[in-house]
Amino acid sequence: MMPRMLRMGILLTGVMLVLASGCNRKIKPFAPGVTYKPNDVAVRVDGQKMTWDQMEKRARNYLQDEVNSKTLVIPPGSEEKAMEFYRRKALVLFVNKTVMLEDARARGITVSPADRQKFVAEMETLLKERKLASSLDEFFQKSPLGEKETRREFEDGLIVDKFIQQGVRDKVVVTDADREALAKEVIAKRQAARQKADTLRAQLLVKGADFNAVLEKEKTSPDKLVISGDLGEVVRGRVGDKQIEDAIFGQKLNEIGPILDTPRGFMLFRVTSRTAAKPAVGASPAQLETAHAVFFNVRTPPLLKGKDMDRVIQSRKFDKDLNDLLKSLRAKAKIETIYKDLVF
Repeated sequence: MMPRMLRMGILLTGVMLVLASGCNRKIKPFAPGVTYKPNDVAVRVDGQKMTWDQMEKRARNYLQDEVNSKTLVIPPGSEEKAMEFYRRKALVLFVNKTVMLEDARARGITVSPADRQKFVAEMETLLKERKLASSLDEFFQKSPLGEKETRREFEDGLIVDKFIQQGVRDKVVVTDADREALAKEVIAKRQAARQKADTLRAQLLVKGADFNAVLEKEKTSPDKLVISGDLGEVVRGRVGDKQIEDAIFGQKLNEIGPILDTPRGFMLFRVTSRTAAKPAVGASPAQLETAHAVFFNVRTPPLLKGKDMDRVIQSRKFDKDLNDLLKSLRAKAKIETIYKDLVF
């Protein structure tokens, strides 16, 4: 199955299959201080264009969607930087969709009623999950790109989806060699994570070691494997993980605990304070035992088997094969953009 975000990108980005008037007009390169008119061409792919205004609308849609889903918080003064990221995203999606549509049409790919029904069902599920609309018709009507244009883009998305199904998705095969390679990879990563956890624990056991200082350098590590911080007050019976709860409420105060192998990764705790449980007295309710702890967590890949392992392999192969296909299609196309640093 095509990743859902790719489907949404195809639907929201679209292709303006209208040759631009003044198609040979030179594209103005992007640079700080350069201003664009709405109809200035932002990207041209084999004669098909997307204007600055069209790119801007799509970029703003992507940005707003991320903000609405609460996965993106824009620091004050960083709005333009964020918009620039999503402009580039809109441009790249336009290029990818254009070259796929061209190849799909050259191959005579068509969409069957069953294809349409499946795509509609998946898109409506995605729209509801993202709280964008309760149906496709509502999405078309609400789209800031305009209902007519959005419906046309949806039809393009149907063709692209069929193209990806035939060219990539249906060709992905998982072999025993793939499973063995993934198993070895996971084991190696878990061994490296355990070694890192043991090294950190040894540093914390040194007399006078400062918990936060030892772990501070890990915050800037490129691998981003180690998470550390303050759990605050935790309540016995409400931790949600018996192994972790037993460690927090079983350790002596201020001791460096053992390394725990948990579903979250290799974890360690240091309990800095603990408050005993108290029974109800008069009008005062009973109080549960609490503890205050700091921790580190060296993240590990999950141990996989069966269908879970196959899904990971399929996803990886799909991503690689799709990227390879796009790279070959872009290499054959004439692509001009305002961003001269983008290499296709």
